[in-house]
Amino acid sequence: MRIRLDEDDAKTLGCEQILPLDLAAIAIADLDELAERFEFDPEDWPHPLVGEIAFADAGNPDAKPKKPRWQKQAAVWIAVRASGVDITWAQAGRVQAMKTLYLADEVEPGKAEAPSEISEPSTTGPSETSSD
Repeated sequence: MRIRLDEDDAKTLGCEQILPLDLAAIAIADLDELAERFEFDPEDWPHPLVGEIAFADAGNPDAKPKKPRWQKQAAVWIAVRASGVDITWAQAGRVQAMKTLYLADEVEPGKAEAPSEISEPSTTGPSETSSD
């Protein structure tokens, strides 16, 4: 998963416009800060960010997780900090919401990349058969 910032936002923050968003690679200090700010157990990561399906919808195959209101701000904060830029929570909240998009991972050559505002950040970690 990647995040695409508006060109002006990327310039203001001093980072690339397209940044990887790897929820499994979040820094310990960043995870602790988010856990304290939003009162969740760090062991539950990344569920607090991507959302949980309501108990009443548990059997519905079309049920979508309810995303927290802070999801996009946290995704920007995580991605920008992981790129080496020391962004504050307040700065992450000042990027242009409707121009900040989630992007799928790299597409095959010759295929168009379609940005999406509604796709969820990937929570898939490496499989047991993956090589490092």
